[in-house]
Amino acid sequence: MEKDQCTIKNIGAGSLEPSADIIRKAFGAVTGGLGITEENSPRFPAYKAVDELNEKRDHGARFFGAFADGRQVGVVLVEREEDGRYFAKRLAVLPEYWHQGLGEKLMNRAIECIGSYGVGIVNIAIVNEHAVLKTWYIAMGFREVSVEEIDFLPFNVGFLEKEIA
Repeated sequence: MEKDQCTIKNIGAGSLEPSADIIRKAFGAVTGGLGITEENSPRFPAYKAVDELNEKRDHGARFFGAFADGRQVGVVLVEREEDGRYFAKRLAVLPEYWHQGLGEKLMNRAIECIGSYGVGIVNIAIVNEHAVLKTWYIAMGFREVSVEEIDFLPFNVGFLEKEIA
């Protein structure tokens, strides 16, 4: 599939089950190598149901999907935190569509959305030990802001941000 054959669309009032399934599969594809299990990280996106996404949408989160080959194959959501910061979250692409530019297209759409609010910074949080993902975000212009050790997680959370025009 060529990058240009993918369409990024706003996911409005429809079902978020395809998005939840994509998130579970994409995040689940990397959990084993990072020592993340449902037992030690039950709140990790690989183990979440569609209810969490519906709740986020009910509280103002915006969802964008990547569509290719007649179906949804990726997702990202934009959410405003209580402290006023905007985050791009749950960026996920089905593993069979990795390395085709879809993640970058989704992230660029999330950045565009956040910029439309007049906000100058996009925030993300990642599993800090996921070196490939961290390198990918840095290549997209994000910079590391902090790394937090959270007692109940078997990994550190890396916070990155990108200034946008």
